[in-house]
Amino acid sequence: MALLQVYLAGMRPVILALVLLALSGGQVAWAFNEARVIPPRFEQRPDWDERLAYAFGIFDEHGTRIAGGGYSVYLSEFEGQPAYLFKFSAKNADMSESSQCLVDQQTLLPYESGRKVVQGSYVLGQGTRYTDGVIVTRRKVEGGQVVERQLPAGGDFYDYEELVWLVPQLDFSQSSQVQLNVFINLTEMPDAIMVTDQGDTSVNIEGQTYPAHAYSFNINMSTYTLYTVIQDGHAVPARLDMGRNFFVNLDLDPVKVAGTTAPAAPAEPEAQPPPPPAEEEQPPESEETEEGECVEPDDGEEEEPEPSDPGTNPLGPPPPGSRF
Repeated sequence: MALLQVYLAGMRPVILALVLLALSGGQVAWAFNEARVIPPRFEQRPDWDERLAYAFGIFDEHGTRIAGGGYSVYLSEFEGQPAYLFKFSAKNADMSESSQCLVDQQTLLPYESGRKVVQGSYVLGQGTRYTDGVIVTRRKVEGGQVVERQLPAGGDFYDYEELVWLVPQLDFSQSSQVQLNVFINLTEMPDAIMVTDQGDTSVNIEGQTYPAHAYSFNINMSTYTLYTVIQDGHAVPARLDMGRNFFVNLDLDPVKVAGTTAPAAPAEPEAQPPPPPAEEEQPPESEETEEGECVEPDDGEEEEPEPSDPGTNPLGPPPPGSRF
């Protein structure tokens, strides 16, 4: 979700892990206060019974679009248990990235996740599996060998790839801040993050202001701010700021977003008196156009807009394992 700052700031959890390993003789029990998750099927929350899919534009700090992508939720299962499958994809002219995360339908705790990054001949594949007390990671760069690691993990961990959908489901009824254990796939390290419920606010997207709810948290020294709106009865991500980049939901509809006031319709022009009749009716002139001019008939059909070219990434080539 972040770009250079996620990768460059990744040393913080690495140092923390090394210190804890030294103090514990190699056995780390990652125990933090666990946040309570309200399942999406909870009677007071929207229900993810259908596929939710939204196109996103990815922009840099100057507002220049650097990539396009999408987030979606699917009903699924894991070993016979009801599950949700979260998917993410993004690409531009230089690189592409895709990921998915399979989670329990009630607790939203992850079963497994995977990522793939492609830039020219560089191809990175990652997989993460969550079992009792252990997080198993597998990593392979095209042409290399599979590297597998097993990390001891005491307590429940959530996956970085589900945060866009997970954060709005956290229970803030007792406090505006909760602590969340997250495995950061980009750095392949566990971390504890503090999520703050910033309350109701508004967010402006493509010239339209929407009533929204905001949440913030830090990952690897980068600040993330997530804005959600209620569209078609579902709490959906509207904008995600991460470091210097931000993601914008391009499928928001002012008519469908709860509480949105649509822009006022333009005022009707005042009626003008009809022009006086001509003194003498003239014969119709020729309908020929000037030489070289061509007027196409209007058949009332609009052409499909061509997909916008996000162009190259102005921040330069991403480091291995990084994100837009």
